[in-house]
Amino acid sequence: MRYGGASADKSLALQAMHLQALGLPGARTSIPGGRQLEYEFDVAPFPGARTYRCRIMLKKDGSSPKAFVLSPNLHELAEGKKLPHVYQHDGKSSRLCLYFPADNEWLPNMLLAETLVAWTIDWLRFFELWLVDGEWRGGGRHPEA
Repeated sequence: MRYGGASADKSLALQAMHLQALGLPGARTSIPGGRQLEYEFDVAPFPGARTYRCRIMLKKDGSSPKAFVLSPNLHELAEGKKLPHVYQHDGKSSRLCLYFPADNEWLPNMLLAETLVAWTIDWLRFFELWLVDGEWRGGGRHPEA
């Protein structure tokens, strides 16, 4: 049985424990001030692909988690093409659009280790293919805001 049952919100500490158990290269987990979980990791979306440095953030208030690619710079890789499925955001990183929040595709009772990490890797796989031929195979829809 899972901790707290299927409907219980997962604490930041429990989320961190599951993320650390993934054993991903370069992984670093922190909960600064006890208010927000930050998980950074390195991943290549398939053998032979470039390695990306990613960050997933989850606030204690239960708001939707966010995923970012810290490096390499996706805008530079895209060579001027508009990036697919990213949010506008201030900063050097790119915030990924991994799910549609209004459809409750991610809920606080879900583990980041079983959802956002895999979704981030999938997004990167689709991005690598998009760089080759300009076709986005990731599907989904993107909120206008």
